[in-house]
Amino acid sequence: MKPTLLILVVFMIAACTERPVKTASRKKAVKAGDGRDYDFSKGKVLSLQPVLKEVSGIAVLGGLSMAAVEDERGRIYFLNVKTGLIDSTLDFGKNGDYEDLVFMDGVFFVLKSNGDLFRVASVGRGEARVDKFSFPAKGFEFESLYVDGRRLVLLAKDAGGPGSFDAFSFEEGVGFSAEPVYTLRATDQVKNFRPSGAALNPADGKLYVLCSDGRKLLVCSREGVIEDMYGLAGADYPQAEGIAFTGDGELYISNEGKNGPATLIRIPRNQSKTAANE
Repeated sequence: MKPTLLILVVFMIAACTERPVKTASRKKAVKAGDGRDYDFSKGKVLSLQPVLKEVSGIAVLGGLSMAAVEDERGRIYFLNVKTGLIDSTLDFGKNGDYEDLVFMDGVFFVLKSNGDLFRVASVGRGEARVDKFSFPAKGFEFESLYVDGRRLVLLAKDAGGPGSFDAFSFEEGVGFSAEPVYTLRATDQVKNFRPSGAALNPADGKLYVLCSDGRKLLVCSREGVIEDMYGLAGADYPQAEGIAFTGDGELYISNEGKNGPATLIRIPRNQSKTAANE
């Protein structure tokens, strides 16, 4: 067998196999009690293919399907969440700094780092109809986009002032909000972070804000008030940028590749919490 083919076979086997996380710990930050919605020590890790080394955003589509973007190409990748392998792709634009995506009412919205949004609708045969919505303000950098009811929310990574991060809404037919809909603020207990991803958890209605800088996962009210925090310890979270939930609250976090391949980590919701909601 040729060396290049052997390397490919070895990668395919590794990519298709989940492994346990190496280390993970939870820091109790704000609220008392165990608050064990998620036990990060039970996380499972999948390696992603080299083209997704710069993966920046993910969205659960249902079944075994997930969509992802990376921050260099104007392309949506469709993954199998059990294998981590790419099933298909959909091109929507030129190369650029794309940071997140969501799936809403049968179409994708992709976020660029300057706040611009791209509405991407598949029209079949790998082709897309694309509409661009330009963010009206300058000086902001964004990495987080999530769905809240009938609106999209963009959470800034900076430019809100020290320890504060402004969030803006977008609705089709209305446009972007002129003023922030809320401001996420650091507290005495939770500080030294910058948002790199965000998603509403359908299981508890809370806003989860992923922070690669600071290695934190914040649990917030829908108005951006920090209520609790998970620490993201160990080598499995070198650059956590993407976050998504299934309908029953299973958590996915994607990491850009640093000294290895990009990864997708699946963390089940605590069974006692799940049962309590049924």
